[in-house]
Amino acid sequence: MRLISVGSTRFFTLPNTSRQGRKTRHLFQLVESRGCDTFVLIMRNARVVLLAAPALIAALILSGCQSNRTYKTLLQAAAAGSVKEVKRHLEAGANVNEKDRNGNTPLHKAAADGSTEIVKLLLDHGADVNIQDNLGDGPLASAASGGHAKTALTLIDKGADPNLRNILNTTPLHKAVASGSLETVKLLLAKGADPNMLSNVHGSCLDLAREKGFTEIAAVLEEHGGQ
Repeated sequence: MRLISVGSTRFFTLPNTSRQGRKTRHLFQLVESRGCDTFVLIMRNARVVLLAAPALIAALILSGCQSNRTYKTLLQAAAAGSVKEVKRHLEAGANVNEKDRNGNTPLHKAAADGSTEIVKLLLDHGADVNIQDNLGDGPLASAASGGHAKTALTLIDKGADPNLRNILNTTPLHKAVASGSLETVKLLLAKGADPNMLSNVHGSCLDLAREKGFTEIAAVLEEHGGQ
C-alpha cells in the first residue's frame, strides 16, 4: 500500500492481490489516522474493488465520514438517507410527492429507514403525511414496519392517521406488531391506534402478536382492550 498526498486529498494505491479484502481494516485505520477530509481509493483490480469497497465504505460511514455521492432524484436521495442531497433537490424545486412505480414517495422511503431528519425536511416542504402507495400504505406504516418509533412520532405529530388502512385492511399498528417493536406499538396505542381493527391477512393485532410469540406486545395490546 502506498500513500500519495495532493493538498488535503490522500490517495491510497493498493497492490493487485486477492488478499486485499483482509486489509480493509488496516486501510480504514490509516485513513482515519491521517485525518483526511477527502479520500480516493485506487485499486488495480476491479474484483478487489467489489470485495473491499463495501466494507471500507461502511467503516468510514460508521466513523462519521460523509459520502459525496450525488443522486439524480429526490426519491433516490431520500432512499439513500442523504440529508445534503435531499436539501439540494428540495431547494431546486423537486416534487416532494413524486412516486416510484410502487407508489412510494420520498417520505415513504425516509420513514422506512427511520431517517427522522429527512422526514422533517420533507414535511416542512409540503409532503403529504398520509399519501398512500399502491398497496394503500402511508408513510406511518413504513415507519412502523421498521420499528422506528421516533420517526412514527414525528409523522403523527404532523397529522399521520394511526388507523389508516391499506388495501388489505392492515394498519400501522399491525405493522408495528409484526416488527416486534414494543416501543412503536406503545406509541401508536398512546396516539389513538385501534387495537381491534381486523386485517384480511393478520386478523387482529393481538392475533398477530400471539402468532409471532411476542408476549410483551400481546400483554400491552390486552391492556388497551385488544381482543
